[in-house]
Amino acid sequence: ESRETRERLAHVGRVTTLGEMAAAIAHEINQPLTAISAYAQACNRLLGQGNVDMALLQESLQAIAAQALRAGDVVKRIRGFVGNRAAGRSTVDLNEILASVLELAAIDARSNHVEIVTELAPALPPVLADRVQIQQVCLNLMRNAIDAMLDLPDAARRLEIRTHHAGGCVEAA
Repeated sequence: ESRETRERLAHVGRVTTLGEMAAAIAHEINQPLTAISAYAQACNRLLGQGNVDMALLQESLQAIAAQALRAGDVVKRIRGFVGNRAAGRSTVDLNEILASVLELAAIDARSNHVEIVTELAPALPPVLADRVQIQQVCLNLMRNAIDAMLDLPDAARRLEIRTHHAGGCVEAA
């Protein structure tokens, strides 16, 4: 019962985090949707002209497909993060976890004019951890760092993420 309660609380924490990021996420999804609309209108105009430049039409349709995939990727990342699943430890790649979290943190960073710089050590050994809990902790730390920089001038807002392996330990800083 205690484990189930912790899992429910962790899920609520992830949902709360995304709720706080809702405006930035909406903006991130709105960009490809706006592009899709513009390309679709352009395709309509091309078709209405009668003499259709098929290469330009095909290029526009490919751009629509690419933007739809981009919006879908944002939604997929969010669903993966917020999903309610049982906690469990497994061997995970810390760099891969950070990369997935950085995609979400980048939304918040862009909207707050924060540059994210990464230096991820190659070939880190796997670690035994709960993937979703580590993602949540890392995202919370990144969001806290972004929030802490809001009083700085835009040019000074820089978040550095590093991983390394030393002495049998894998670390992220």
